[in-house]
Amino acid sequence: MKKKLISFGLGEAIAKGLNILLILILPFFADIEDFALITLLIAAEQFLLSVTLMGNNTVAIRFFSKFKSKQGVFHRTILLGSVRRASLVTIATLLIILSFLNVDGGRDSYLLIALSMPLLVYIEVEVAIYRAKGILKRYILTRVLYSALRFLLTLTFVMTYSGPASYALSVITAAFIVWLCLLYFEPSYGATKRPKKLDYLLARYSVPLGLQAVIAVTYTIVDRFMLDQFLDKSAVAIYSFSSTLAMAMFFFASVVVTALLPGVYENSIDIEKSLLKLKKLIFQIIILFVPSSIITIIVFILYTDFISPQYASGLMCLLVINFSLYVHLGYLYSFYKLNLFKSIKFVPVVGGIALAFNVLLNLKLIPSYGIEGAAISTLLSELLSFLFLYVASIQMHKNRVRKNVS
Repeated sequence: MKKKLISFGLGEAIAKGLNILLILILPFFADIEDFALITLLIAAEQFLLSVTLMGNNTVAIRFFSKFKSKQGVFHRTILLGSVRRASLVTIATLLIILSFLNVDGGRDSYLLIALSMPLLVYIEVEVAIYRAKGILKRYILTRVLYSALRFLLTLTFVMTYSGPASYALSVITAAFIVWLCLLYFEPSYGATKRPKKLDYLLARYSVPLGLQAVIAVTYTIVDRFMLDQFLDKSAVAIYSFSSTLAMAMFFFASVVVTALLPGVYENSIDIEKSLLKLKKLIFQIIILFVPSSIITIIVFILYTDFISPQYASGLMCLLVINFSLYVHLGYLYSFYKLNLFKSIKFVPVVGGIALAFNVLLNLKLIPSYGIEGAAISTLLSELLSFLFLYVASIQMHKNRVRKNVS
């Protein structure tokens, strides 16, 4: 079991690693304005994908085992439902883009991103089903194939075609190729009748999870669009580059979490023992964070000598976001602790409050302090989220101790 979990983590690590590497390599080949537009396209892609998926990939993993006798029905229901929703969101997005969006040189690119949504949703749900089934090779192959194709096609198109459309073309092309592969290899389940009870179950659990995912994604990308509105494209490019490099150290931590977190939850009876394991896990990540922080700063200083000198002005931004990741570790500790107590219903509310707080801070700080203001907004929002969950986790722990004593 642990070997499978580590392998799943490896697949995610390769895919996410390629995504981070793409952002770090692009400044070599794209001018600063094109790079800014590409990072905004990536942000738009993440937002639309979270809206169109609406938690169905998580629901697929969570409930697939409960429908072992009706795997075909479950698979077809969640897949077609997700693609249908993606198609509706795509149509609505296309209408909005054509009617209201006025982006210099970017409208066609946003259209391509919107058109790729049904394909991307299909891929995400299939990958989730593979993980639920434990089909390790196909899961890793699909996840890595799409990321690798998008990575290679983006670099190829940027060097030959240039412009932000190079990324949008790579997304829809890579998604189409992987979709064709899935259609060829995935068995057909036929026109099986879908029970209404299953539709209700999926809607009941996917919508809350989906809203939480949308809030989380919006929280991570809203600063880029606000920088674009208040400042200029170069500010977006510098901030995106600096924050991505800072987040690279968290990428390594996420691999550790994927591999070791299941061990924290394997003993649902002895909570104190699980809490001890959780503390050890967070301590291991902190030990990993310290050298990673130093390496990212050194890499930033050396790296910006080879690309546009404008990127060097993002050093302070990188340092602030680096520090915010340590605060985020406290948030994760509190979240996993609450998860052990099975008390996470209010977490989306905290996410919504943090998002609103982040937007208000950006409105105040970006016009005055530029990209550093956006980084400070992120730090303070992370601190607010951490304090909310930390206090809640302490209170839940005290309540549990009192209950056990009585």
